Amino acid sequence: MKIDGHCALDEGFDVKLAEPYENGTLGADTTTIPRLYNLHVYDWECQGCKWRTYQGGKPTDCPTCKGKEFAKSEVWAPRKSRLTDICRFDSEMHFQYWARADRAQRNGPPIVDCMSSVGACFFMRRDRFWGLGGLDENHGFWGQFGTEVACKSHLSGGRHVVNKNTWYSHYFRVNKAGFPYHISGNDQDRARAYSQNLWRNNAWPLQVRPLRWLIEKFWPVDGWTEADLAKLPNLGGSFPATQ
Repeated sequence: MKIDGHCALDEGFDVKLAEPYENGTLGADTTTIPRLYNLHVYDWECQGCKWRTYQGGKPTDCPTCKGKEFAKSEVWAPRKSRLTDICRFDSEMHFQYWARADRAQRNGPPIVDCMSSVGACFFMRRDRFWGLGGLDENHGFWGQFGTEVACKSHLSGGRHVVNKNTWYSHYFRVNKAGFPYHISGNDQDRARAYSQNLWRNNAWPLQVRPLRWLIEKFWPVDGWTEADLAKLPNLGGSFPATQ
């Protein structure tokens, strides 16, 4: 299991994630993500009147008493109103939320196939992870995890699913919260260019399905047009026609 450090987890998450593999519901070639909630880590609290505001950059003025002294007040709870099960990537291989598809399956089966994920958490057999080559550092350290893991899972001949029986809750750095480490826009652009070339050109050595198969599996996909799809190589070469 890979998970970001700034997350909370459901009670018994490990048992709930492992059980479908142990009872035969999921095969060993499947990657699982838990369902995702936004994590409410803290509020900023005015030290004068106790007015509070949601996490993010530190306020400079209290709108109630005009005070300027603020302290963090821990909350550490999943925001149950901010739930994500299904995500996608667009034709630029860039992660995107997918509200339409998410709503369509919300009351469906407890385990469903999903195109991609945020990348903050995934779960699979250890031998499966190393069989896929682990994580490729050419994808960079931020922004392409979800796309890489999803493409490797699907295009190797396996599955990429969400298990709605358990969850994790992730801290998103909203409202100008900032990052505790340097993120270079140039590094992100290089990583995305690498991702685009690898997947759109079917250049990953271990794949048995082309990217076009994946897009068609979830079609129609927001962020992809018929023209985008037409640019992807058709089935052929070493790819079995039955995949």
